[in-house]
Amino acid sequence: MRGKVKLHGHINNLPFGQSATSELCGAAVRSTTTDEAGNYAFDVPPGTYEIIFSLAGHTFNPPSISGTWTHDSAMPPVADPVYRLDPSDCQPA
Repeated sequence: MRGKVKLHGHINNLPFGQSATSELCGAAVRSTTTDEAGNYAFDVPPGTYEIIFSLAGHTFNPPSISGTWTHDSAMPPVADPVYRLDPSDCQPA
């Protein structure tokens, strides 16, 4: 078995000039930000992981990807981040 696997993926249509955070939890713990195009990658030992996506004020679909990986893998693309209203943004009518 190889010592490391590369898990990589893409977040579609990030707001212009913004990067999302991708946090990897499991057999290893890592955090990275996407590049300008929404790409991210982790080099980690084979194992079971969850990749959690975050960007202030936005939600993702899916919010995370989980699985067990033993070889280099491309993750399914994450749908466009959707702006989420913070309750403090709402004004009484």
